[in-house]
Amino acid sequence: MRILKNSMILFSFLFATTNIVACTIISAKDKKGQVWTGNNEDNLFTFKNLINIVPANNGELGYVYFTYNDPKQGMQGGVNEAGLFFDFNWVPFTKNTTNENKEYYPGGHVKMFEYIMQHFTSVQEVMALYKKYKIPGIENSQLHLADRHGNLAIIVADSMWITKDNYLASTNYNACHPDIGDEDGEKCFRMPIAQRMLKNNEPSFELFTQICDSTHQFYSSGVSTIYSNIHNLTTGEIWFYFGLDYKNTYKTSIQELLNKGRTSMYICDLFSDNIMVKAHTAAEKKATATSIELMESIKDSTQRLTWMRLLVTGLIDMEANFDSYPVFEHFLKQIKWERKDYSINSFALYCRGEKEMAIACLDEGLKSFPKEQEMILFKNKLNGKFPSNNFYRLEVDDFQDAKFVLIDYSYYQYENLLVKVGDKWVSEFPMEPDEYFFRFNVDGKLVTSTEFEVANYDDSPHNRIVIKKNFFRDFTSYVFRHNRRVK
Repeated sequence: MRILKNSMILFSFLFATTNIVACTIISAKDKKGQVWTGNNEDNLFTFKNLINIVPANNGELGYVYFTYNDPKQGMQGGVNEAGLFFDFNWVPFTKNTTNENKEYYPGGHVKMFEYIMQHFTSVQEVMALYKKYKIPGIENSQLHLADRHGNLAIIVADSMWITKDNYLASTNYNACHPDIGDEDGEKCFRMPIAQRMLKNNEPSFELFTQICDSTHQFYSSGVSTIYSNIHNLTTGEIWFYFGLDYKNTYKTSIQELLNKGRTSMYICDLFSDNIMVKAHTAAEKKATATSIELMESIKDSTQRLTWMRLLVTGLIDMEANFDSYPVFEHFLKQIKWERKDYSINSFALYCRGEKEMAIACLDEGLKSFPKEQEMILFKNKLNGKFPSNNFYRLEVDDFQDAKFVLIDYSYYQYENLLVKVGDKWVSEFPMEPDEYFFRFNVDGKLVTSTEFEVANYDDSPHNRIVIKKNFFRDFTSYVFRHNRRVK
């Protein structure tokens, strides 16, 4: 599962509630004592998931971990050569009642999990460390653990436990508090499927593949299972699947990966023969006609439209690759448009310098969905109008010749967009008093502006602003919240 950074950093507060999807994580011990574990990584579809390899060094264990976009982003999950595995689920909020006497791990939670992977061999060691330190964001997260010894465990905000069963499944309800969320599967279809299959079958690679396939997700919004990974923690074997294709697997092992030395690789590059991956590569090279031709070669219409949705989500939503717009346009001609299609098409058109067409697209969408708030807010934004609770106005004189300017984030939608007002790029945000670090995506390049302080964040230059408390803003915010409550 994708773990967001601190909500007061990099403008992520804007998007923290968008497209929240929980992964499916499964673990089990077979009759021979071998321990199996695996995960479906579910989110807006992207081709930018990384396997990051850290070999053993000076007595520290070697390990691999998974991130989005950049090796420096927060670990989504990982496994070390001692057979210790972790991954996260999103779960409904649980108040953390155990944090009062805890401190944050020195260097933050990324350093904490680096230490876990480098030094620990058992679930119990992780639990002991958690008793001492806080894990940021654990209130909405569930840490799933497994080790080579057969210990299978869950850590949530206020409790932790090791199961007595020989299997463990976790999705998006709190396993320690089944009364909070969705124990019976009415909302989460994946949990009862995974539990039933684990309970009634002998753990194996084949079973875990079946569970990953049976619990995969796909929605027309572009949210999908991106990849699946299965581990035999006893032998160190690892298998990957990509893009909902459970017929073609890539097999490797923890040792084989560690032998590559310290490096990172995209998971999609393990599947270079996959038509969707080939089409993505062609689009990246601006060969959009070739990309379309490759996708049209898929004979099964259902599979073709599914993979087309994943392809354009990766190109437009996740990479802001507006040179690939002809691929998106070709896809739109083949489907019945939904709410999101109008917004994303308008977003892409504006970023290609076609403002009037972008507004016309939203007008057309509002005919079908007249109360759709996202389209209403987006149209207002394109006309330079912002919500009354957006207290911070960001104006940039740099980049006057740019086609588009976005606040960099792990995916791109209209909230990230700055609009051109005269010679300035402008947007407004509902930002609370705090310190913020951010970068701009200007015509596809990550840059900082000369108009704001530049500081180091995540070992790279970012702009920095500090918003101080303002009585009028706080009072207005109170009135706004109060008015919303009484309506």
